[in-house]
Amino acid sequence: MRPLALFLVLALPAPAQETPVFRIGTRLVELNVVVTGRDGKPLKDLTENDFEVVEGGKAKPLAFFNPAAAEPLAVEALPPGVFSNRPEYVKAPPRSLTVILLDWLNTEPRDQQFARAQVAEYLKEMDASDRVAIYTLSGSLRVAHDYTDDPASLAQAVEKIRAEWPPAGLKEDQSLLRQAELTATYLAQATGQTEQDAINEAANFQKEVRVTHTLKQFEFIAQRLAGLPGRKNLVWVSAGIPLLVTWSMMQVGGSANPGLRTFDREFSRAVRAVTDAGVSVYAIDARGLRPDVDAPEMTELRTKRPGFAGAPQAGMRDAMAADTLSSIQGLAEETGGRVVRNMNEVEAGIRQSLDDAASSYTVAYYTDEDKNRRPRQIEIRLKRKDAVAYYRRSVSVGPVAASVSGAEMIQHSLAATGVLVNAEVVDTGSRLKVTVQIDPSGLTLREERGAVTGAVELYYAVIGADGKSKVETSKVSLKLTQAQAQQIAQSGLVLPKEMSKPGNAARLRILVRDSESGASGLIEVDLRAALKGQARVLLP
Repeated sequence: MRPLALFLVLALPAPAQETPVFRIGTRLVELNVVVTGRDGKPLKDLTENDFEVVEGGKAKPLAFFNPAAAEPLAVEALPPGVFSNRPEYVKAPPRSLTVILLDWLNTEPRDQQFARAQVAEYLKEMDASDRVAIYTLSGSLRVAHDYTDDPASLAQAVEKIRAEWPPAGLKEDQSLLRQAELTATYLAQATGQTEQDAINEAANFQKEVRVTHTLKQFEFIAQRLAGLPGRKNLVWVSAGIPLLVTWSMMQVGGSANPGLRTFDREFSRAVRAVTDAGVSVYAIDARGLRPDVDAPEMTELRTKRPGFAGAPQAGMRDAMAADTLSSIQGLAEETGGRVVRNMNEVEAGIRQSLDDAASSYTVAYYTDEDKNRRPRQIEIRLKRKDAVAYYRRSVSVGPVAASVSGAEMIQHSLAATGVLVNAEVVDTGSRLKVTVQIDPSGLTLREERGAVTGAVELYYAVIGADGKSKVETSKVSLKLTQAQAQQIAQSGLVLPKEMSKPGNAARLRILVRDSESGASGLIEVDLRAALKGQARVLLP
């Protein structure tokens, strides 16, 4: 870390890593690699010389390498009035982190109870060196417990989680569903459909809302974990989601025709968001033992994921629409995680993810950005012939526009570390003077006609004790000389802001969002603590 001539320290890498160089037009790709022997046992004695990274068929020199046992170093506490979403400023920064996502939105009540009991039982015996967080997904994504190494606290949080059916919180979606029911009824009258057909259309719409909502939450989780160092595992306990919906009638070319609604675009965006954040998905089928799911015809279809268009028969389309294991398998395979299914041991998947986190290596290299934006394939070659590596299979070489807006992000329950941000807040009583310092490695900056260009959005939300908020927004378009770009690379992008402070102000949320990619960083400040001169860093 290098002290800078600013109001705080900006550390571009995590403290335990070598210092990478920020370059316009390139990006640093970090890979968390789990290596096992043929017997499945982890190998923890490998060195940098045992790894070769190949991207798009070309070998890449390593920028840095962290062995499996590396721990992040502690840093000095932030001075009063300074806040950050950088992970190194959190007490006991994690070397690895596992998020257990209990997906009630896509899991039936009986399976919810089974999964919850299995997770709670495992957490009671969890090793104290593990750091785990518990999220639940129903109508919204909620934090049941943020990451900690306290097994008893986690187990208590899980035991308080109750089954939900139907999922709570989808008020807007329920309104849309009602509109769909009315539309379906009208369509039935206009086309001669039966009332049952209209009901089926409404049910398909509800399924579509559920699937798109689920995939969007993976983007929020990716933003939450993107800036955290080390191995990041997402244990997705779910019955999975279908990757297409069979509509009996769709509007095609101005007339109603049979058709399919695939989720290829939404699924690909979710996969790329998770992989770009360095998150490995461990997908656990919450339904336990189900011999029927491995029928040969479904296994064959799953290998064709996610492009389901063109199925030859309606019966085959319906079978594919009922298949939810494609999503479970696809997320795990693409991100370097594992699949646990067709067995009555949810805890086995959690145990596997934590064991992998304890034995993962971090290798990093630079890649050139490409406006083409097509993912490049990654291969890791090991000199040890008895070794097997698990890792993400591709890298995005250009920004992928997120579907999550800044307005959604600043109101979401999860914080974000997709852009690393520091902020100094000075409370003068009636006004707040804020200075934001942005790590440029999270921004999309391009060289165009001799200048370095980019755009940043900023959201400032003052939240009162009554929970009501007032949001101010601004957008900064960047057109920098090479000298200015180098200064930002060294010292960060520093932006001042002054705003009024209501008398009942309790919290200040600051969101920084890259306009092109949607990558975001969020800081939350307790203004009541700041008034007492007690600055504290909330979990990033």
